[in-house]
Amino acid sequence: MEELSLSDTPIPEKKKIRWPKFVELLHNFEKNFAQNRPKSAIKNKESFENDVLNLFFAETSKYDYFFDLQDCEGNEELFKSRVAQILNKLLYPVDPIKPSQLHAVRISSALTNVVFQITLDYPPMWVPAVPRPPLIEDVTTSGSFIPSSVLPENYILRVYGIGIDQVIDRNNELYWLNVLGKLGIGARVFGLFQNGRLEEYLCNRSLNKDDIRNPEISSKIASRMCELHKLVDFIPAEDRSLHTSVGTFRSNSTSPAIPPALQKKTPYPEIWVNIDNWISLANSKMDQIRELCGSNPDHLSLLDRFPDISVFIKKYRNLAECHHNYPVVLAHNDFQYGNILELKKTKELVAVDYEYAGYNYRGAEIANHFTEWMADYSSEVPHSLIDANFPTLEQRYHFYKSYIQTNDHLNQSISELYPNYSHLGGKKGNATLEIKLEEMDKEVLFFVPIIHLQWGVWGLIQACISSIDFNYLVYGIQRINRFLEFSQKQFAI
Repeated sequence: MEELSLSDTPIPEKKKIRWPKFVELLHNFEKNFAQNRPKSAIKNKESFENDVLNLFFAETSKYDYFFDLQDCEGNEELFKSRVAQILNKLLYPVDPIKPSQLHAVRISSALTNVVFQITLDYPPMWVPAVPRPPLIEDVTTSGSFIPSSVLPENYILRVYGIGIDQVIDRNNELYWLNVLGKLGIGARVFGLFQNGRLEEYLCNRSLNKDDIRNPEISSKIASRMCELHKLVDFIPAEDRSLHTSVGTFRSNSTSPAIPPALQKKTPYPEIWVNIDNWISLANSKMDQIRELCGSNPDHLSLLDRFPDISVFIKKYRNLAECHHNYPVVLAHNDFQYGNILELKKTKELVAVDYEYAGYNYRGAEIANHFTEWMADYSSEVPHSLIDANFPTLEQRYHFYKSYIQTNDHLNQSISELYPNYSHLGGKKGNATLEIKLEEMDKEVLFFVPIIHLQWGVWGLIQACISSIDFNYLVYGIQRINRFLEFSQKQFAI
């Protein structure tokens, strides 16, 4: 099958938005819709030739199989046999993949899932009659997935943690994985099984606690974060369908278009959804949590104060919704260093693990990242947070400057494709850089305590359900304590 061209009149190189590429894709879909009009339902089929939208929005392959890791414990041969079974069902190789071709290395940085890098010796060819994952091009510039008749050598196999579906909306996660992966924002999904998925491997190294403090890398993180946040202007929150979004986009495009999301109401921030759901879940597990606390007086004292949290949250939410106009963006919501990869080929940064992705306050996203500066998940006490490692004012301002510069650049570039964009949402404003930095810092610091609460409650729940070797109980209690200490001073209750 020939490589599909999305546009006969590409945007000049100097005007291209390097990242995210979705803006160019949507722009080219609109310009070339007449010849790219879909001819069939969005299903896997034998031929996608001249059917760009079906190629872009094809369903992910699924295999009705539960991968029991405990059953494979200590039995490498059985483990490889099960992995080969999954690859054969999801990848459609011409010749069956044999267990002897596989090598697996567990990636230890994951806190909620069990993750393996799978390497395939002598990868076979792909069955030509079966469609490959949408957008058969190296949109992530990972170098690991190039248009080819031969299967890739490397993959990520992710097995979901036991009970994790209680705190994660799996449908929400898979929605964002599919959309963002196909747009080159993150790793693509090759296929799903009952309790996990097979993903594209990005030739990379994970960042560590020291990397995120490096000024150059911190600037890159701010830039990547801003570019993801910009998606809020292009993917409407209400219908949750990028296919419908593109259709809306085209229907409004008799003249230079207005991004459809700008005509929608502001989506409800994910942080309130998480906190409401997780507090309810934690309350249902309170007897188990108390049992885990044993006779520790400090832990039990915090649990006695747990009912106060609802009062503080109500006041906090009132401040955010009624007294501030904080922007809501499309957020990753877990920008910890283990979820940020540096591609070896280009040194670009890529965020992965979109388990908690959704629409959220911009300040909450950045606050979450800053609180992750306090963590060292490779230490002897990976659950402990170090307050002294929270970024200084100088380090925070350095981050904000990169974010603001990227935002200004994107506004200018997008406005070249959509002249009305600046009028509706892309204006830089007349504020000086100093004022912007001060206001952004106030916005971010406002959300630091509520971020501690969110992950603190999450920690209590994980202590009850997770089999991963991590002291979730102490992790959760210390973060909830930080929230309560702040709230008692702030609200004098």
